[in-house]
Amino acid sequence: MNLCGCQALLVNEEDGSSTQLFENIPEVQADGMSELFWNCYIATPCALVRASALPDQPFDESLRIGEDRDLWIRLSSAGPVGLIQEPMVEILVRKASYSRDSSALIEVDVVPMIERHLQTFADRLHPSTRKRAYGKLYWDIGAGRVAANQWAEGAGFLMKAAMRGFRPVRALRLAVMTSPPIQPIKLAIKRAIAPARPQSR
Repeated sequence: MNLCGCQALLVNEEDGSSTQLFENIPEVQADGMSELFWNCYIATPCALVRASALPDQPFDESLRIGEDRDLWIRLSSAGPVGLIQEPMVEILVRKASYSRDSSALIEVDVVPMIERHLQTFADRLHPSTRKRAYGKLYWDIGAGRVAANQWAEGAGFLMKAAMRGFRPVRALRLAVMTSPPIQPIKLAIKRAIAPARPQSR
């Protein structure tokens, strides 16, 4: 085993709430590589790597994002991946985090990287892995675009995710609920149900 990770807690900086990094991932994954194509369940602070398995230049420095997953895929191609189920790391998620709005970098850097690995390991991957990998990429790009008020582009990617069976209901709902015609309605509802502010004397 060349790669091992652990459970981590993603802590929201604003309210202190936390969620687990991954769910329903077994302690040992015989085929951990396939999962990594669509679910990067190993965060860099959680990774434990066998030194003898590392190449001279572990990370692809041309990648501005996803360089860790690129390395995890390469390492996991040689055998199973281990996961400690107990949370051993807390990762602070900031509102202005570099990785929060990275849809453009995902499209430019991560998509070609995943495509390269899909081609390299094509003979070892089930067709559903390829479908799900693209679905997750399109979901990430689409969700990032609509959050950045680029609705037309974002909705297009969300539709692509839905067509590949990745969170189809959520993808379509997000595309509809962030559409320009719906925004004034949502704003009016929020104003109507907001508690009235006390008038100053």
